[in-house]
Amino acid sequence: MNMYEDNNMNEEVTEDVVVENSDSENVVEIEKEEEKDTPNTEYYIENIRKLKQELKEAKRKEKEEKRRQREQIASTYDSSKKGVSIATVVVIAFIFAVIGFMASVVFSIFGNTLIESLTGRNMNKKNGDTIIIDNGPPINLEVDNIDSISTAVYAKAARSVVGIQVVKTSGVFWDIQVQVIGEGSGVIYSEDGYIITNAHVIEKALSPETRDVMPNYEVRVYLKTDLSEFFVANIIGYDTVTDLAVLRIDVTGLAPLEFADSNEVMVGDIAIAIGSPGGLEFMNSVSKGIISGVNRNIVMGSGSSAYDLIQTDAAINPGNSGGALLNSEGKLIGISAIKIVSTDYEGMGFAIASNTITDIVEKLIKDRIVIRPALGVTVNTNYNSTIARQYGYPNGALVYQVLRGSAADKAGMRENDIIVEFAGNKVNNFYDLRKELLKFAPGEEVVVKVFRPSSEKEIELKVVLDEAQ
Repeated sequence: MNMYEDNNMNEEVTEDVVVENSDSENVVEIEKEEEKDTPNTEYYIENIRKLKQELKEAKRKEKEEKRRQREQIASTYDSSKKGVSIATVVVIAFIFAVIGFMASVVFSIFGNTLIESLTGRNMNKKNGDTIIIDNGPPINLEVDNIDSISTAVYAKAARSVVGIQVVKTSGVFWDIQVQVIGEGSGVIYSEDGYIITNAHVIEKALSPETRDVMPNYEVRVYLKTDLSEFFVANIIGYDTVTDLAVLRIDVTGLAPLEFADSNEVMVGDIAIAIGSPGGLEFMNSVSKGIISGVNRNIVMGSGSSAYDLIQTDAAINPGNSGGALLNSEGKLIGISAIKIVSTDYEGMGFAIASNTITDIVEKLIKDRIVIRPALGVTVNTNYNSTIARQYGYPNGALVYQVLRGSAADKAGMRENDIIVEFAGNKVNNFYDLRKELLKFAPGEEVVVKVFRPSSEKEIELKVVLDEAQ
């Protein structure tokens, strides 16, 4: 979209960047039990049992750590106290692995993972080259106790959350080397193999020219937490603006997540995240919190921006990228994407809203890309209601620059015009303008009302929108 926030005009205080270490002394080692051919429901019940055991052990260790810290504080109470300033950094919740060796054995910074070939378990049936999975009937939630919500949501939704791994292979067929490039999560979109994840989860495997996976790279999708089988995914399409990507695997009979209407999400609602924090070794881990905010817009360290996000205090850690953020009914309200790392900010994670996901995914499935309209102006995001009142101007989006030859230029828009209305809808700021603009397609004509400070008059302009490059 050729309408940009003027980041240079929008000065922000920056601090030294720190990266949160995803390793922890309190990491719980998951017991690997002998695989059993059991019905799908029993499989997830067993996972629930494991999670409860892990939670109990983690709480024990946390209690012990707090006791140790209290003793340490007591012993150093009279020592001098100096404040330590640690910066805030916005990070994407994705794991970049740095080590990878040996054929069929992938070694990452989070431990060893044995990758086996497809096992053809009893629950899977082959139909030509396509695997058919019997996931059983849909699961309906009936919860009487609020403490049981997380367990019930996990039982319903965990089978619809997958692990994603990007690998690079090299060598000859008798000595193939496999290197893990990164790991993340994804959610099942349809029963016939469509998977949604974040674009940044798979970007290291993609060619900018072909928009497809580069030679010697693979994007692998894991459906089971025992990591006993994976499916190589095809890239249907991706969109870096919204950080979404659509994959497809040759599997049918999958259990897609049910989508909630993110416009109905309210602050204070229960939020449950399922993903792979710390890597695929911890695939389908669960964390619970609440919705802390909606329609959040943030500017990341790179200068890029993310819009219309859902904020939650449910733990979103490296590896959660592309995983599910669910409501108390087990319906998808967002896809985990970003967290803020700082000692000054605790529990600030962000997810892409489900309504945004539905819109973008359908476009990617149809066209492989998202075609957006362009107005052709740069907006000064420093302009706000306080400045407007000071000068006696209306609220709106202040035009900092009009791109020569753009749709706005051809319609007669000028620098310092204040866009107050777009297609009949009031515009109070840049975010309103962006939201209204994205409702239209390139080539469509819209009426844009601007306030021109030089004449102190409102003017209506007819703009034929361009296609964003």
